[in-house]
Amino acid sequence: MTVLLLILKILLILLLIFLCLILYLLFSPFGLMLSFMSYEDVEGDFYIKSFLHFIQLRFVLTKKIRFLKVSIFWGMIPVFRKNFSEESNEEKVKEKKTRKKSKHKEAEEEKLKGKSSKSRRDKILTKIDYVMSNRGKRGIKKLLRAIKGIVKGLALHFYQTRISFGLSEPDKTGLLLGFLSMLPVIYDQQVSIQPDFQTDEAYFRGQMKVRGHIILCKVLIGVIPLLGDKDIKELFT
Repeated sequence: MTVLLLILKILLILLLIFLCLILYLLFSPFGLMLSFMSYEDVEGDFYIKSFLHFIQLRFVLTKKIRFLKVSIFWGMIPVFRKNFSEESNEEKVKEKKTRKKSKHKEAEEEKLKGKSSKSRRDKILTKIDYVMSNRGKRGIKKLLRAIKGIVKGLALHFYQTRISFGLSEPDKTGLLLGFLSMLPVIYDQQVSIQPDFQTDEAYFRGQMKVRGHIILCKVLIGVIPLLGDKDIKELFT
């Protein structure tokens, strides 16, 4: 009987620890910092820490380094670490060693690459056409309304943010600018958005730095209703 009570006590303690952890993750504020730059190369640094720094997550993206690290107990115990740059370097070495193809095959591969890039471009243009349709606009409005509510709860502070962008057609660039104007963050004094209506190619350049905090519970409240919306699902399929 005493052994059974001891087992029940242990299970109860473990259950309480688990519930406390869930409540901690849902309701404690997570501080976040984001640094992003996109010119010739894309570079970024994303860092998020929980209340009292109990949980820490960092993702770094540069031309030579890409890694993700998750740690607990104030960074003393690493839970997960993955270096993507090492894998990519190993793959490049393997490709150099094993790749012995004729010029004819290489020409065929270039044609296939051209076809794949063309099909990718066609998919992007098709998606833009859907966004410009009535159903797409309705889905974008719902999505932006949810993002607006989430952003308000994040208490984000943008600084040293300079972004220029352009799509393949001026009306599509204007449409995207109109959607962005619904977000209050772009009216910050340290945020500059410059649309390009004369470009023939789609591009996104600039830099962005963000600080703020996030509460997971508020994010879930804003995201869960969107999961069953058909108009929004169509945007990501």
